[in-house]
Amino acid sequence: MRDKWIRSAVLITFVGMSSSGFPARAQQFSPWSAPVNLNNVVLNDGTVCPAVVNSTSPDRNDTHPAVSKDGLSLYFASTRAGGFGEYDLRVSHRDSLDACWGAPVNLGSPVNTSAREFAPNLSPDGHWLFFHSKRQAGSCGNGVVLELWAAHRQDTTNDLGWEQPVNLGCAVNAVKNSTTGVLTDSAGANFFDDGSGKLNLYFTRNVFPGDQQGFHIYLSTCSSDITTCNTQGLWDQGTPVSALNSLFRDTRTTIRHDGLEMILSSARPGSLASENLWVSTRATTQNQNWSTPEPINCDAMPGCSPWNPEGPLVNSNNFDGGPALSWDGTELYFFVSSPALANTTGCTEGSAQESPNSVPACRDLYVTKRKYITNTVLSSGTNPSVFGQSVTFTATVSSAAESTPTGTVTFQDGATSLGSGTVASGQATFTTSSLTIGSHSITGQYRGDRISKESSGSLTQNVEYGVCPLYDQTRSVHSGATFPIKLQLCDANGNDLSSPAIVVHAMSVTAVSGYSGTADAPGNANQDNDFRFDPTLGSTGGYIFNLSTRGLAPGTYSLEFIAGSDPITHSVNFGVN
Repeated sequence: MRDKWIRSAVLITFVGMSSSGFPARAQQFSPWSAPVNLNNVVLNDGTVCPAVVNSTSPDRNDTHPAVSKDGLSLYFASTRAGGFGEYDLRVSHRDSLDACWGAPVNLGSPVNTSAREFAPNLSPDGHWLFFHSKRQAGSCGNGVVLELWAAHRQDTTNDLGWEQPVNLGCAVNAVKNSTTGVLTDSAGANFFDDGSGKLNLYFTRNVFPGDQQGFHIYLSTCSSDITTCNTQGLWDQGTPVSALNSLFRDTRTTIRHDGLEMILSSARPGSLASENLWVSTRATTQNQNWSTPEPINCDAMPGCSPWNPEGPLVNSNNFDGGPALSWDGTELYFFVSSPALANTTGCTEGSAQESPNSVPACRDLYVTKRKYITNTVLSSGTNPSVFGQSVTFTATVSSAAESTPTGTVTFQDGATSLGSGTVASGQATFTTSSLTIGSHSITGQYRGDRISKESSGSLTQNVEYGVCPLYDQTRSVHSGATFPIKLQLCDANGNDLSSPAIVVHAMSVTAVSGYSGTADAPGNANQDNDFRFDPTLGSTGGYIFNLSTRGLAPGTYSLEFIAGSDPITHSVNFGVN
């Protein structure tokens, strides 16, 4: 049995058209993290934040959050002491995205009244604050039902600079039930501009105001600018969004700013003990073809979509609701209503119509986080490279986020650390000339940033000997004669690396020009097919291979050979006349 005192939410969020280069329903994000109570936040540097966001009084509610586009202001509804009415709107501020939230401040008059002000939300430009209220003055239903309101401010940096709220109009508010004639609740407005010239306003409506399970998601439209739509009450009555609704309570929604993902609170089957958070996506903003909602992080539910990866259990056996996405889509604020938070007298819940049930529960604000999945591609400036040659590795990091990933990339040769590079414009580089002869498994490990998940790329870097011939490769001998192939193994600067410890082994003779078909087996004076080390060649020695040209027709040929641990097959040329 669902909690009958559960209320609906008001949400209005402004979002823009999709600009992501990633497919809309591809997996763009990691799973959501385990939720954290906003009074238990610990920053990345280990700083323990003060427990000031949620009320420390066990019989008070802090609920239905909303976060500003810059992520620095957190608005929510609260029943804590010192307010104007049942629920008042409050705001907490932080100095940066990596700072602690400060103590909440009451928005005061004219936003808050002796009636209920609930479920705030901000437009992306920060000029409009939306909420629902049962205030009587200026309402369409004389304060009997929930109605949508909006307040404007001139200075978007002033969290307390809100002007007199305006009712969003009697087309969308206080609509009569077509069967009973009873006025209906309107709440949960969620604004989206698809660029068509018609503004979209998702909201929740309860056509049975006495039954808190009666809320479902609707869509209203307006063919003017947002200020005109709000101040002149031009939003139309709205129609149900069937793809998002169930036979159960479907309410408070939050939409990702590209318009392709919506998170809602629902009591539909598949929820745990009470109402939970569900997610839906769509391929384009030009229609309402939302996918069937799924519990966020899948909740180990069979048949979940690839874009909804399973992760820590975000939903609880209590009531989870009031979701609010950050602008970048990586933070999700919501409330948890838990009997464990209530004292023996129960929570202050407002009017008798929506009073607590026999199992009192209080609400605290929580946050869960996710990161954009990144793709790291590693490339080499020179591959293969010659021993001693400088090689630059470039790690290119990308994601579906609007901002380019930042941070560092650590470069490794197998288990050996080479060094690190800072990501700038999506790339980090590292240059080395210390790689030894052989094949190297090079990895670039991107360490992630605040919104970008770590990832890695790899490649095989081959380091070879340089070959320094000690003869004229354009020289030719008569067919059948022996051709002395003399050479040294060198580094990138031409320094001799030849050593009797390095075995140079002849592999094959192939025609380069002047002959078609397979060359006859030439035979050679080195019966084991190994070059002989000769310490008299050059200053430190070299190699000689006495090649028999018997059976070779006139033309230019290549002798292919390998050397020690060098992964590359080398060749030198000789001629037959």
